[in-house]
Amino acid sequence: MRRTTVLPSLFAAFGASAVLAAPAEPVDDAPQACLAALEQVLRTQDTVQARFVLQKKAPGIRRMLESRGRVVVVPGRGLIWEVTEPFAALSVFGPGRIGRTDEAGEYAVHDAPQAAHVLEAVSKTEADALARDFFVDCRRQAAHLRAVISPRRSTYAAFLTEAVVEADLKAGVITRLSLTQPSGAVSHITFSDQKRTAHPAGRDGALIEGVQ
Repeated sequence: MRRTTVLPSLFAAFGASAVLAAPAEPVDDAPQACLAALEQVLRTQDTVQARFVLQKKAPGIRRMLESRGRVVVVPGRGLIWEVTEPFAALSVFGPGRIGRTDEAGEYAVHDAPQAAHVLEAVSKTEADALARDFFVDCRRQAAHLRAVISPRRSTYAAFLTEAVVEADLKAGVITRLSLTQPSGAVSHITFSDQKRTAHPAGRDGALIEGVQ
Protein backbone atom coordinates (compact mmCIF):
# COMPACT_ATOMS: atom_id res chain seq x y z
CA MET A 1 0.00 0.00 0.00
CA ARG A 2 1.35 3.41 -0.94
CA ARG A 3 2.07 5.73 1.95
CA THR A 4 1.36 9.39 1.50
CA THR A 5 2.54 12.59 3.11
CA VAL A 6 0.53 15.56 4.35
CA LEU A 7 2.82 18.56 4.18
CA PRO A 8 3.66 18.91 0.46
CA SER A 9 -0.01 19.28 -0.43
CA LEU A 10 -0.01 22.56 1.48
CA PHE A 11 2.99 23.68 -0.58
CA ALA A 12 0.97 23.22 -3.73
CA ALA A 13 -2.09 25.08 -2.49
CA PHE A 14 -0.79 28.08 -0.54
CA GLY A 15 2.30 30.24 -0.32
CA ALA A 16 4.77 32.82 1.13
CA SER A 17 8.27 32.91 2.99
CA ALA A 18 10.01 33.30 6.22
CA VAL A 19 13.32 32.47 7.74
CA LEU A 20 12.73 31.39 11.30
CA ALA A 21 15.42 31.48 13.98
CA ALA A 22 17.43 28.27 14.16
CA PRO A 23 17.72 26.48 17.52
CA ALA A 24 20.37 28.05 19.73
CA GLU A 25 21.58 24.67 20.98
CA PRO A 26 23.95 22.57 18.87
CA VAL A 27 22.19 20.24 16.47
CA ASP A 28 22.26 16.67 17.72
CA ASP A 29 21.37 14.82 14.54
CA ALA A 30 22.67 14.17 11.04
CA PRO A 31 20.65 15.59 8.12
CA GLN A 32 19.62 12.17 6.82
CA ALA A 33 18.29 11.05 10.19
CA CYS A 34 16.50 14.39 10.56
CA LEU A 35 14.83 13.89 7.19
CA ALA A 36 13.74 10.40 8.22
CA ALA A 37 12.19 11.87 11.39
CA LEU A 38 10.32 14.43 9.28
CA GLU A 39 9.05 11.67 7.02
CA GLN A 40 7.64 9.83 10.04
CA VAL A 41 5.64 12.93 11.04
CA LEU A 42 4.31 13.59 7.54
CA ARG A 43 3.55 10.07 6.33
CA THR A 44 0.03 8.89 6.99
CA GLN A 45 -2.95 7.11 5.48
CA ASP A 46 -5.33 9.02 7.73
CA THR A 47 -7.40 12.10 7.10
CA VAL A 48 -5.73 14.95 9.02
CA GLN A 49 -7.71 17.91 10.38
CA ALA A 50 -6.35 21.01 12.10
CA ARG A 51 -7.19 24.59 13.02
CA PHE A 52 -4.90 27.28 11.58
CA VAL A 53 -3.93 30.91 12.02
CA LEU A 54 -2.47 32.41 8.85
CA GLN A 55 -0.48 35.66 8.91
CA LYS A 56 0.41 36.94 5.46
CA LYS A 57 2.48 39.85 4.18
CA ALA A 58 1.75 40.62 0.53
CA PRO A 59 3.75 42.96 -1.72
CA GLY A 60 2.31 46.47 -1.71
CA ILE A 61 0.39 45.98 1.54
CA ARG A 62 1.96 47.46 4.66
CA ARG A 63 0.08 45.59 7.37
CA MET A 64 0.13 41.89 8.11
CA LEU A 65 -3.12 40.20 7.06
CA GLU A 66 -4.50 37.55 9.41
CA SER A 67 -7.07 34.82 8.85
CA ARG A 68 -8.26 31.79 10.80
CA GLY A 69 -9.93 28.58 9.84
CA ARG A 70 -9.48 24.86 9.36
CA VAL A 71 -7.67 22.54 6.97
CA VAL A 72 -8.49 18.94 6.09
CA VAL A 73 -6.02 16.79 4.12
CA VAL A 74 -7.22 13.49 2.65
CA PRO A 75 -4.11 11.75 1.23
CA GLY A 76 -4.47 10.88 -2.44
CA ARG A 77 -7.94 12.44 -2.73
CA GLY A 78 -7.95 16.09 -1.83
CA LEU A 79 -7.52 19.07 0.44
CA ILE A 80 -10.05 21.38 2.12
CA TRP A 81 -8.93 24.90 3.11
CA GLU A 82 -11.71 26.76 4.90
CA VAL A 83 -11.34 30.32 6.20
CA THR A 84 -13.77 31.29 8.98
CA GLU A 85 -12.33 34.72 9.96
CA PRO A 86 -12.32 37.57 9.02
CA PHE A 87 -14.78 36.29 6.39
CA ALA A 88 -15.94 32.89 5.19
CA ALA A 89 -14.17 31.36 2.18
CA LEU A 90 -13.86 27.76 1.06
CA SER A 91 -11.42 26.09 -1.35
CA VAL A 92 -11.41 22.36 -2.08
CA PHE A 93 -8.69 20.77 -4.24
CA GLY A 94 -9.12 17.39 -5.94
CA PRO A 95 -7.44 15.44 -8.77
CA GLY A 96 -8.09 17.87 -11.60
CA ARG A 97 -11.00 19.81 -10.04
CA ILE A 98 -11.25 22.76 -7.66
CA GLY A 99 -14.27 23.94 -5.70
CA ARG A 100 -14.41 27.55 -4.50
CA THR A 101 -16.84 30.08 -3.05
CA ASP A 102 -17.21 33.32 -5.00
CA GLU A 103 -17.66 36.86 -3.66
CA ALA A 104 -21.35 36.17 -3.15
CA GLY A 105 -20.58 33.08 -1.10
CA GLU A 106 -21.77 30.65 -3.79
CA TYR A 107 -19.77 27.44 -4.03
CA ALA A 108 -19.02 25.89 -7.42
CA VAL A 109 -16.69 23.20 -8.74
CA HIS A 110 -14.64 23.70 -11.92
CA ASP A 111 -12.26 21.54 -13.91
CA ALA A 112 -8.68 22.62 -13.17
CA PRO A 113 -5.84 20.41 -14.42
CA GLN A 114 -3.37 22.33 -12.24
CA ALA A 115 -5.16 20.98 -9.16
CA ALA A 116 -3.50 17.64 -9.84
CA HIS A 117 -0.23 19.18 -8.60
CA VAL A 118 -1.71 19.12 -5.09
CA LEU A 119 -2.16 15.36 -5.15
CA GLU A 120 1.09 14.84 -7.05
CA ALA A 121 2.84 16.61 -4.20
CA VAL A 122 1.08 14.40 -1.68
CA SER A 123 2.62 11.37 -3.39
CA LYS A 124 6.11 12.48 -2.28
CA THR A 125 6.20 9.69 0.25
CA GLU A 126 9.77 8.99 1.14
CA ALA A 127 12.66 11.04 2.43
CA ASP A 128 14.72 10.29 -0.70
CA ALA A 129 11.81 11.35 -2.97
CA LEU A 130 11.47 14.60 -1.03
CA ALA A 131 15.21 15.17 -1.36
CA ARG A 132 15.02 14.43 -5.11
CA ASP A 133 12.44 17.14 -5.85
CA PHE A 134 13.41 19.66 -3.14
CA PHE A 135 16.59 21.07 -1.63
CA VAL A 136 16.24 20.30 2.09
CA ASP A 137 18.17 21.64 5.09
CA CYS A 138 16.84 19.62 8.03
CA ARG A 139 17.90 20.17 11.65
CA ARG A 140 16.68 18.38 14.77
CA GLN A 141 17.22 19.30 18.41
CA ALA A 142 15.56 16.99 20.94
CA ALA A 143 11.84 16.91 20.05
CA HIS A 144 11.96 20.04 17.87
CA LEU A 145 12.53 19.70 14.11
CA ARG A 146 13.03 22.51 11.61
CA ALA A 147 13.45 22.00 7.86
CA VAL A 148 14.02 24.58 5.12
CA ILE A 149 12.73 23.29 1.79
CA SER A 150 13.06 24.79 -1.69
CA PRO A 151 12.04 23.22 -5.01
CA ARG A 152 14.43 21.72 -7.53
CA ARG A 153 11.72 21.36 -10.21
CA SER A 154 9.91 24.13 -12.12
CA THR A 155 6.58 22.40 -11.37
CA TYR A 156 6.88 23.54 -7.76
CA ALA A 157 9.06 26.62 -8.33
CA ALA A 158 6.14 28.28 -10.14
CA PHE A 159 4.23 28.65 -6.87
CA LEU A 160 6.85 28.11 -4.14
CA THR A 161 10.23 29.70 -3.47
CA GLU A 162 10.87 28.34 0.00
CA ALA A 163 9.08 26.57 2.83
CA VAL A 164 10.11 26.34 6.47
CA VAL A 165 8.40 23.62 8.48
CA GLU A 166 8.58 23.10 12.23
CA ALA A 167 7.38 19.96 13.95
CA ASP A 168 6.94 18.59 17.45
CA LEU A 169 8.37 15.08 17.15
CA LYS A 170 7.05 14.01 20.54
CA ALA A 171 3.47 14.86 19.58
CA GLY A 172 4.04 13.80 15.97
CA VAL A 173 2.51 16.98 14.51
CA ILE A 174 3.44 19.96 12.36
CA THR A 175 3.26 23.10 14.49
CA ARG A 176 4.24 25.86 12.06
CA LEU A 177 4.70 26.33 8.33
CA SER A 178 6.17 29.40 6.63
CA LEU A 179 5.99 29.80 2.86
CA THR A 180 7.53 32.17 0.31
CA GLN A 181 6.01 32.62 -3.15
CA PRO A 182 7.78 33.95 -6.24
CA SER A 183 5.59 37.07 -5.96
CA GLY A 184 7.31 37.93 -2.68
CA ALA A 185 4.27 37.14 -0.52
CA VAL A 186 5.18 35.74 2.90
CA SER A 187 2.87 33.54 5.00
CA HIS A 188 3.24 32.09 8.47
CA ILE A 189 0.75 29.32 9.34
CA THR A 190 0.43 28.04 12.90
CA PHE A 191 -1.48 24.77 13.38
CA SER A 192 -3.34 23.55 16.45
CA ASP A 193 -5.94 20.97 17.50
CA GLN A 194 -4.66 18.37 15.02
CA LYS A 195 -6.82 15.26 14.69
CA ARG A 196 -6.57 12.09 12.61
CA THR A 197 -9.48 9.99 11.37
CA ALA A 198 -9.75 7.06 8.96
CA HIS A 199 -11.99 8.93 6.49
CA PRO A 200 -13.52 12.40 6.07
CA ALA A 201 -17.07 12.39 7.41
CA GLY A 202 -20.27 14.34 6.82
CA ARG A 203 -19.82 17.64 4.99
CA ASP A 204 -16.05 17.13 4.60
CA GLY A 205 -16.65 13.79 2.90
CA ALA A 206 -19.18 15.32 0.53
CA LEU A 207 -16.82 18.17 -0.37
CA ILE A 208 -13.99 15.76 -1.19
CA GLU A 209 -16.32 13.55 -3.24
CA GLY A 210 -17.42 16.62 -5.19
CA VAL A 211 -13.93 17.26 -6.58
CA GLN A 212 -13.12 13.68 -7.63
